[in-house]
Amino acid sequence: MRKTEAIIIQECLLGIEAKLGWGRSQEWSNQEFEELSELILAATEVSLSTTTLKRVWGRVNYASSPSLTTLNALAVFAGAENWRSFRLQVATNIKLPEPEVQAQKNYFRIGAAVLALLLLTFFIVAVIRPESRAIPPDSAFTFESRSITKGLPNSVVFEYHADAAPFDEIYIQQSWDSRKRVRVPRNGRTHTSQYYEPGYFNAKLLVGDHVVRHHDIYITSDDWVGLIDHSPTPVYLPNRNLISGGSLGSTPDDIRAMNVNLQPNVPVVTFSKVPSDFGGLFSNNFGFSTRIRHGYDTGSAICRFFRLIILLKDDAIIIPLSAPGCIAELNLYFPGQQVDGSQSDLSGLGVFDDTRQWQDLQVVATEGLFNIFTNGQKVFQDQMDDTPKEIVGLRFEFDGSGAVDFLDYQNNQGESVWREDF
Repeated sequence: MRKTEAIIIQECLLGIEAKLGWGRSQEWSNQEFEELSELILAATEVSLSTTTLKRVWGRVNYASSPSLTTLNALAVFAGAENWRSFRLQVATNIKLPEPEVQAQKNYFRIGAAVLALLLLTFFIVAVIRPESRAIPPDSAFTFESRSITKGLPNSVVFEYHADAAPFDEIYIQQSWDSRKRVRVPRNGRTHTSQYYEPGYFNAKLLVGDHVVRHHDIYITSDDWVGLIDHSPTPVYLPNRNLISGGSLGSTPDDIRAMNVNLQPNVPVVTFSKVPSDFGGLFSNNFGFSTRIRHGYDTGSAICRFFRLIILLKDDAIIIPLSAPGCIAELNLYFPGQQVDGSQSDLSGLGVFDDTRQWQDLQVVATEGLFNIFTNGQKVFQDQMDDTPKEIVGLRFEFDGSGAVDFLDYQNNQGESVWREDF
């Protein structure tokens, strides 16, 4: 009998629950969904918000079916190649051929061997593997931090006590990004991390994959910070050159002057600001307007990718723009939802057909209804279902180079609360 899509989704969720071993999902708290979101990001490089996960698990009422992006990420995390592959595995019950009579005399011995193997596996998992031991309550751990200086770059010193952990896999994670996770000694007391960009970060102390302590780190910058993404250390652009000729930005010559090659791998150039005295705007009710121009379209920069990143407390709104022919590679994100350009029509965000032309971009959120306008035309609308989060700053991100003519944050009455005309 062919299984329905809903049943197949349920089997995928049950497989994930079995893999995690966290008990019945009906008893999961918000922290379990936050940890699951981080585990899925680490395993698949796809960010599924806690709200999206709660919808799929039926903890939040929502009439629509999960998007293909969500299903693909869940299937990969469950162990399949993608959602299509998972469906093929479980969509139909396949009847196995009957065994030959002469093979029946071997069943008992095979069954006994399988049982012994299962018992041995259980023993290894439950006794030998330290990760299976119960983790003490969060109150058994401490986790604090202090910033060394003001401005950027900045070092943050973490003080922690994790002696109560039943095994040695102790980690400190700088933010939501699991790639910023560092292993530390269980009996250690201090670890120092480097922060290169301003923002609002939620640092975590983990035992294995379990978050036992977390707190916020707020690194502000009252001036614009321009940097070129480079490993292991970003290249900072001189502050005196960031604003010139009535705009914020950089030119290809500015990048070459820092001894950074523009080809064949186009560097990502960012301009960030997190003012210490800014606050009061939330992601469900605000307005934002800007005018930008992309400045480089040579070679592998032909798509002219750009991202407006509205920085929130431990989250972000990410609005991408590109050349018209590259919209399939865009990924729009706002709290609670990710929109994949390969599976959605984001043609309204393909505006950079000429690097000499300025493009207007506007974002308006009213009671959670999220709207994007380019050059005065509405190109996207959807409901933002996640919990409102406070806006703390702003980042412009160009592949190559570009410029910003002005920016204007407004409250829900349309009044400017942060405007710069450069």
